[in-house]
Amino acid sequence: MKKILLVVCVFTFLFSSAQSGLLNGTGYVPDLTVNDVNGNIHNLYNYLGGGKIVVLEMLSTTCGTCLMYTSGTENSYQMYGPSGLDVAEFIGLEVNSTTTDNDILNFISNYNVSFPVCNDISPVDINYQLYYTPSYYVIYPDSSYTTICPMYCNNNSTYSNIESLLNTAILAGLPQLYGCTDSLASNYDPAATIDDGSCQYPPTCGPITGVYVSDIIHDRATFNWDNMNSSNCQVDQVRFRYREVGTNSWSLKTMGVPVGSGCNTTNTSKLLLNLTPNTQYEYDFKIWYCNAPTVNWHSGGTFTTEPLCNNVINVTPTPVTTTKTEFCWDSVTAYSFVRLKCREDVQGSSFSSIGGFGVFYPTLCKNKNGLTSGTDYRVMWRTWCSATGGPYRSPQWDGPVLWTQPTSIRIEEGISTISELSVYPNPSRDVFNVTFTSESKQSIELRIINLVGEIIFTETLENYEGEYTKSFNLSEYSKGVYLLELDTDLGIVNKKLILQ
Repeated sequence: MKKILLVVCVFTFLFSSAQSGLLNGTGYVPDLTVNDVNGNIHNLYNYLGGGKIVVLEMLSTTCGTCLMYTSGTENSYQMYGPSGLDVAEFIGLEVNSTTTDNDILNFISNYNVSFPVCNDISPVDINYQLYYTPSYYVIYPDSSYTTICPMYCNNNSTYSNIESLLNTAILAGLPQLYGCTDSLASNYDPAATIDDGSCQYPPTCGPITGVYVSDIIHDRATFNWDNMNSSNCQVDQVRFRYREVGTNSWSLKTMGVPVGSGCNTTNTSKLLLNLTPNTQYEYDFKIWYCNAPTVNWHSGGTFTTEPLCNNVINVTPTPVTTTKTEFCWDSVTAYSFVRLKCREDVQGSSFSSIGGFGVFYPTLCKNKNGLTSGTDYRVMWRTWCSATGGPYRSPQWDGPVLWTQPTSIRIEEGISTISELSVYPNPSRDVFNVTFTSESKQSIELRIINLVGEIIFTETLENYEGEYTKSFNLSEYSKGVYLLELDTDLGIVNKKLILQ
């Protein structure tokens, strides 16, 4: 591989006393006209007459320091040259007489140089002083100038130093322009030289606050957060992600999609479904604003779902009377309440509840009255683990369990606690008088039933003890045989009524 030796070039020229002040940055520069390697003509006074600042860099493509500082010169050119603020012209002057045009073109290509470079420039011929390369003249429209490191440029160790010195010198020659000089402001004016107090800053729109998780049950939870909209901050989109702790894949929920669709996202809660019971999850948030920077993932936390709500087991129906059955069951775990429902075991028949809203834990038995003797039934059940009901419940209704309601239940002699049951007159054309005595406190359901099993009258006596007397007028019913039933805790006592 061929090695290229880069050196700091030293040029010493002697001039008349008229030009001796150039190195000190005093006085006025002479005019010059040069051609760059692309054939373009550059006249100093024409640029100055057009109000431009001109930066002349005396360089050599074999000068290591020149090459080191090239990116600083180029950056300044991009800022203030024709492609930037267009207040300055930059001209590179190759002062080494042995450099070819091809050498300069390689230099331009290798170092990404876009400012014009001229070859074979003699400082003596153009009447400018030079001691070391690189050396800079920053010339103002009135042809006054300042020099940058005309003798000791190689002591400035970084290209950014040169860039800063060039930028400062150019700004010093610009007319005073009022505006915002803070680069952090949204209305920053790089051409402004005097800050006029007009700087405007993007609003400070921060991370989501007030995050909490509520209504956590076995398979769902609700995320909540503050409304982050204000007079200064308009929310474009809110997103949170969640996953089971210990896993790698995130699930996402997004409010306000797609990004940029409108600054009107006001959601402050979101329901999650299909979670895994008894599992810890982790989460965090991200928020996009329409008029402020996006706040990346933040406001993280964890929550744990509740265990599965287990259904009860071993539901067993036990007929107590011909119209009443007791249902008992076993529990697997604690729950809030169980609901039971039964219907005739006939396609299309409707369910009726057993125990109303539900039978609360730890009660494990419940009676159902008003059943029809001789009828086949089925019962189903489901548990809830929240006292208010809702979705925290066992996965499904279990069952059915089938049973047949008996047509009679014998009460053994001496067991009944009903005595002196009397009906008179019997037969009767209209009114029947019924009397009996309850020997102890008990629940009694009194029913009058026709021959097809329809209940035409019912009365419930709770904790009843003592004598009972009541008259029943059946004159509006068809003549025939009716059945009087006393459904007690120990069984049913009945008597026929004959309506003539």
